[in-house]
Amino acid sequence: MEILGHQIQLDHLNTLLSNKQLPQAVLFFGSAGIGKGLIAAELARQLNCQDQRDSGCDCRSCQLFAKQSHPDSLFLESGETNIIKKEEIDERMMPFVSTSPYM
Repeated sequence: MEILGHQIQLDHLNTLLSNKQLPQAVLFFGSAGIGKGLIAAELARQLNCQDQRDSGCDCRSCQLFAKQSHPDSLFLESGETNIIKKEEIDERMMPFVSTSPYM
């Protein structure tokens, strides 16, 4: 992973991934626009990468991630309000959880 300004956090995540010690949940928090979403998306990409590569991968899984259409990942945006209502999450999750998992 190479995202400017977050090298300490990225190194920590890479160490957890390399040692297969990633917790079942990771919370990204901080000010808006600092790169939390980029880091979370890159972490999800690496977890699903078929070639288990850090970057520069062109496997089918990574191609789908680049298009935000990977069948095992759901991308939600809060929009202008910075709020995602439970109903919106439920609506987006239903088709996602009722389909066959694993690419």
